[in-house]
Amino acid sequence: MPNTPGAADVPSPPLFVAPPTPDYLQALNERRQWLMHACDGPIVLVAPKHGPNQQYPWAHCYQPVYQDSYFLYLTGINQTGIAMVLDPATSTQHIFLPEYNPKHAFWEGDRFSVNCPSSHAWLAALGFDAIHPMQSFKSFLNAMGHARPWHLQLASGKKGGQKNEAFYLKQQLSRMFRSSFECASISELSWRQRLSHHPIDIAAITMGAEKTGKAFLNAIRAPFTSETELCGQLVGELLKQTPYGLAFSPIVAANAHGAILHYTQNSGPIQPGELVLLDFGLRWQGMCTDVSRTIPAGGRFSDLQQRLMGIVLTAQLATIAQVKAGVTVQELNEFAWRTLDAELHQSFLRKGGTMNRPYKIQPHNIGHLLGFQVHDGDANRGYNTQPLPENSIITIEPGLYGEFEWQGEVIHCGIRIEDNLLVQPHGAINLTQAIPKSCQAIEAAMAAMG
Repeated sequence: MPNTPGAADVPSPPLFVAPPTPDYLQALNERRQWLMHACDGPIVLVAPKHGPNQQYPWAHCYQPVYQDSYFLYLTGINQTGIAMVLDPATSTQHIFLPEYNPKHAFWEGDRFSVNCPSSHAWLAALGFDAIHPMQSFKSFLNAMGHARPWHLQLASGKKGGQKNEAFYLKQQLSRMFRSSFECASISELSWRQRLSHHPIDIAAITMGAEKTGKAFLNAIRAPFTSETELCGQLVGELLKQTPYGLAFSPIVAANAHGAILHYTQNSGPIQPGELVLLDFGLRWQGMCTDVSRTIPAGGRFSDLQQRLMGIVLTAQLATIAQVKAGVTVQELNEFAWRTLDAELHQSFLRKGGTMNRPYKIQPHNIGHLLGFQVHDGDANRGYNTQPLPENSIITIEPGLYGEFEWQGEVIHCGIRIEDNLLVQPHGAINLTQAIPKSCQAIEAAMAAMG
């Protein structure tokens, strides 16, 4: 592998989503080599043409990482409008870039481009054998011939899947080669490759978890009187911790709003004594965190709030104890909700409490894969029945939602407690363990409220 370019040649961030050290560049090259060994024909991957809403000048949104997650996983490059072809037959890797444009550099900064020496040096260090102008992409594919099956990352799902870049690329290749066109989807292969995380990515999410915890503590220690105010504090603190942006738009939901699973308005008032559900995360390099905590406005839980929080926490801790390599998400699902329901009956209903829930036992999945996407893995959850391998990362997030009454106190609320777990052969490492979640720990953390 060529020597890594000097610091003076580094393209402006965020073109690489992590510091391009030799170890990182080698890991990215090894991922592409693995993929080529797993396929018997050319692999073609296309990045999005535009970032979020970039085609609408009036609708720009804040999102520093906008690359397709698998393209990012294989290259570490955060840039739209590019493509790559991996050819197992010749063991060559080709990348396609825009022409260098000084006007673009003036308006938006440097980007990887042809006719740019620093770009060529970095891409050679990354392991690419040839750099081509994006304008030659179609003619390059045409010159590769008709005989071999093409491998595209087609989205799975009903009615042919999502119409992503690979969908339109398939249409283009089909018209180009007609009856001789053969195609295979690498989507399942890509998820399998990403399921067990590399030490570099584990280190990134470990750091991300630490930064997420700092942001949470800083946000809840400042006074707040509305969801908007608390959301602003939380987002600001998260962005102080990372140049890579948020993992997703946070949920800040007081009382009844917390019982709306994907509440995103974050605009209601918060009254003293109300429960506030927070669901938030950030990106550190390529990896996402995803944490949920439930806090009391004013810093003190009521007796009923403590009882309900204890039920959810008991179920979460018991489920975390079940996590290890070889278990399935489906098994964790069944265990978690059965445990929560048993604890709810034992510690609440049998002691005189009443409730009205808009569901029977399971309001949502107990968790999901976590990685380069906040909901990583097959979007159709095909992984739910597959044994989790060592170094996969999942969330465990039991919740309780609805209206509850006990000893004259009535609340309509949502409570969710979510942590990020690194799966190990005989258990799991809780990456977000240091973030307070019990009533006692949260009250202690909020005691320093300004």
